[in-house]
Amino acid sequence: MTNVVGFAYVKNEEKNISKVIENLQKQTLSLIRIILVNDGSTDRTSEIAKKMGVEVIDLPNDEKDKRGTPELSKLRNVALSKLDNQYDYVLHFGGDHLFPPRYVEIITKEMNSNPKLGICSGFIKGSKEKRIEPPGSGRIVRFTILKAMNLQYPIKYGGEAYILYKSLQLGFENKIFDIETTILRPTRLTYSKEQYVGYGRAAKALGYSPLFFIGKLIIESKKSVKGAFYQLKGFLDSNVELHDKEIRQLVRKRQNERMKRIFTKN
Repeated sequence: MTNVVGFAYVKNEEKNISKVIENLQKQTLSLIRIILVNDGSTDRTSEIAKKMGVEVIDLPNDEKDKRGTPELSKLRNVALSKLDNQYDYVLHFGGDHLFPPRYVEIITKEMNSNPKLGICSGFIKGSKEKRIEPPGSGRIVRFTILKAMNLQYPIKYGGEAYILYKSLQLGFENKIFDIETTILRPTRLTYSKEQYVGYGRAAKALGYSPLFFIGKLIIESKKSVKGAFYQLKGFLDSNVELHDKEIRQLVRKRQNERMKRIFTKN
């Protein structure tokens, strides 16, 4: 039997959370636990989830916007602190994300048959051609990777991407399957100044190649000059705490290889 536990951190999701939980409870491969970290919701999110039989960890409302900050890793770690060693996989899901009924079954079956797969997902509707790595919500992570991290995300910028590179460092491959998933809210195309700065700091913390990062900003500046400017500001922040050397070297090596392929084609 394949043991899968699901977890999410949510805030003020009363409009969507019952649909999301029901969707998870109807997966053809049942999750043995669903853990919800309630980040200080002021609506009925926690009440609804508890009535549906979900494990809820209620945190106080500190009124902070944690998007794009190391604080998100703390929320992930709250959920991971409740786990033991009896799982095969962990599903990261968002409070507004729906999956096809066989989502967990299909992906874990593929991962069971190919032990080289570390982190896998489907794609979010409308983003099929835009991503090369599994998105944050919808990831199914081999528990071995989390154990190698001592069930703790590093409390640094770039934590969401860190685990993808950790998977690669451990010799696994990450894959996006041709399975469409749905977000109940429209995806935001612009972000706050603080979030843009945070994304730049994440790139710095992960060891991004400066040349690769500048190329990325040039492309993104076509959508938002302000966003590119503030990301650069974050990248130049000398006070950013860096991830371990091995991860940073891996990130830069992959980016250099990617740039080489692009230049070779041209």
